Amino acid sequence: MTPDAGGAQKGASPGRVAAQPQRYKMAVVTWIAAYPLITLLLSVGAPLIRRLPVVVTTLVLSMTLVCLMTFVVMPLMTRLFAGWLRETR
Repeated sequence: MTPDAGGAQKGASPGRVAAQPQRYKMAVVTWIAAYPLITLLLSVGAPLIRRLPVVVTTLVLSMTLVCLMTFVVMPLMTRLFAGWLRETR
């Protein structure tokens, strides 16, 4: 099921709302994904952008990080951690 523009789940039964993961779990998964990605981007990108001003460097790195996290990494991470994210207590 995928969310539509209003945030509702397509294919979900009317009147049923899909349970959202707890915020701390999403924060942990986001950090697990972001830390190595930031490290990789800094390691690979540093020689390429060393001479640029700090503002330009952070613009390029943050734009790259956000795009990768949004469209590649977090969809994979939420699938990988789906059992833990949906677990309720």
